[in-house]
Amino acid sequence: MLEPITEGLHKLYTPFFGIPLYLYVISGKQVALVDSGISTTPEEFVFPALEDAHLTPDLLICTHGHVDHFGGNAAMRARHPALKIAIHETDVVWAEDHERHLSEMYMCMPRSWQYDDGGKAFLELCGPNCAIDLHLRDGQQLDVGEFSFTVVSTSGHSPGHIMLHDPRRGVVICGDVALGWGVIVPDQPAVYPYYYDPALYLAGIEKALSLNGEIYCSGHSGVLSFDDMKALAETSVEAVRALERWTLEALDTQEPRSLTEVAHRVVARLPGYEVGFHLHASSQAHLLKHCGSGRARAVMVGGHKHYLAG
Repeated sequence: MLEPITEGLHKLYTPFFGIPLYLYVISGKQVALVDSGISTTPEEFVFPALEDAHLTPDLLICTHGHVDHFGGNAAMRARHPALKIAIHETDVVWAEDHERHLSEMYMCMPRSWQYDDGGKAFLELCGPNCAIDLHLRDGQQLDVGEFSFTVVSTSGHSPGHIMLHDPRRGVVICGDVALGWGVIVPDQPAVYPYYYDPALYLAGIEKALSLNGEIYCSGHSGVLSFDDMKALAETSVEAVRALERWTLEALDTQEPRSLTEVAHRVVARLPGYEVGFHLHASSQAHLLKHCGSGRARAVMVGGHKHYLAG
């Protein structure tokens, strides 16, 4: 059920597969939902909560184009046909075309990491494709309920990741701008944070703190005070700096190593973590940075990219 945060702003806890996920509902002259979870989230969590509160959503704002933030879009639209759906213009293509999202984000590491089923189960989490009505831009104003938000672009976790900032109310809805050391769930392997560009991800974290919010509404850590957000930011930067070091230390000057070999050397430094998509993708992002700075170089071995130190 909805939990009040401040006047006109509510939290909705919608975990999936043991992973914590928080959606937000803004009420007032207009009712808005922030993020829609995976395909089953609306039926399991959103519809009962909204009905219990006697609220009908007018607007759905997705903080970014990842499955756990747009997967419920089609179900929301089916229940509420007049609902308008908004996301940053850069992530529209992923939210509208799930095959493209799968291909460009998850299937871009051939012979390193791939879904065993070709991504079929992932596409089920995305739900049916659903059109986006509003293409958001950095600096755009969004008046929702009693809030006046500014759209703040924070690329790094996804190309079109955004925050919503109301300086008058001291509220920042920050999505996945900072992920600490990733998702740590009891009795499950921990999942390293995903980012496609470490520099942009770090810049987004810095931008989030610069807003000096009193309340930060995050996607996976719930509602945070400024001090809590600062602590999360510090652990997030710590994780990025560690992976930066570890990916470089995983390389040899003579023996070319594949992305998978690098990821397995890195996970040895992370007891309890899985060596899945997130660790592969974030490691790849650092290896590309290392190559760009001259600290590493890429070579082909059997037509497949490998890396050397130096």
